[in-house]
Amino acid sequence: MKEKSHWLYIHKELSGKQDVWKVGVAITPHSAVRLRQRFLWDPFTLEHLYFGHSDHIDFLEKTIKHELRHLSGNKISNLGQTELFQIELDKLVGTINSIIRKYNLQVRDEWIQYTAHKSEICPLGIPSEKYAKDYCESLANTTFGNVNMIHGNGLFVFDSYEDADINDRLNILEILEA
Repeated sequence: MKEKSHWLYIHKELSGKQDVWKVGVAITPHSAVRLRQRFLWDPFTLEHLYFGHSDHIDFLEKTIKHELRHLSGNKISNLGQTELFQIELDKLVGTINSIIRKYNLQVRDEWIQYTAHKSEICPLGIPSEKYAKDYCESLANTTFGNVNMIHGNGLFVFDSYEDADINDRLNILEILEA
């Protein structure tokens, strides 16, 4: 089972292709940077960060992939890259912020370019991965309160993706298509 994350990030596609962005989730921002920094000489940067309750981050990531699937590497280059999108950064950020508002997600835009590759230099004060899950859960509860149900267009969608049955999952697709 995939570890739940409180962080969604955006970074440039690693080969430098213009207006192609990776959207993903990580346990901590510094773990995402460290994973990529191993392969680069110059400092690696996450261009944009979002923080929120893990179920809301998970929903946000799935919704981005759904709404922008026509701009994905999978669709455009036919190479199976479902997390790479050919879109201008400001339009990508605008789409993400629109999804957050539409579903009233407990997610905030951190508006930070992030380069720390280890917890000791993290500007957000996030501890190492060993302690990050509890730290981020506590921070999310302090920031947003207890996790809310996810709603769309004023209708109940589902509590968490894993808890949703197939009918709930189909309903969210219908709402997104509307």
